[in-house]
Amino acid sequence: MNFEDALNIVSAALVSIGGGSILILGLSSFLGKVWAQRILGAERTKYELELEKYRDELSKLSFEHQFKFQRLHERRIDVISQTYSLLRTAYNAVQHLAFEPDDQLDKNVEIAKKAVVDLYAYFPHNRIYINYEVARKITRFQVELESTIGELEYHGYAYSHEDKFNRVQGKLSEALTDLELEFRGLLGESVSAEEL
Repeated sequence: MNFEDALNIVSAALVSIGGGSILILGLSSFLGKVWAQRILGAERTKYELELEKYRDELSKLSFEHQFKFQRLHERRIDVISQTYSLLRTAYNAVQHLAFEPDDQLDKNVEIAKKAVVDLYAYFPHNRIYINYEVARKITRFQVELESTIGELEYHGYAYSHEDKFNRVQGKLSEALTDLELEFRGLLGESVSAEEL
């Protein structure tokens, strides 16, 4: 046996062993990929189902939140509407008190006081639905209305027509316009004082 024969035998043995290992390596690689794909597919399906469950839960919570927010917004609109109506009624009553003849004083004082009482009966219980700063302005407006009614009732003769006009058409009217702008803002409308 010469060196070439020995080399051929060794290389044939290595090729046969290497070919099998290459075959085994190839099969194991193929089976590994198949198993990995199955495992990944199963995990993906599991996570997709879990994700769908969370999407459904989020959708449900979003709907509940939207429904509650819609009801809250509707309630706020009702409160703003009623509060503005009461403010306007009280302001109009003070206007009549200030500018109608003195022989109507008792009647106009009662109407103005009733309007302020109605405002006091409604607003404090519903104040929570209105922005804090706007609610503070309403409270200041109420106090100013009461003060004006008291002064006109007991000292009306001391005021000239111009003083009454400045008090009612100036200070109170500006406060009411400011509140109307705030209310419109709360309702989503953007209006300037010049447009009113």
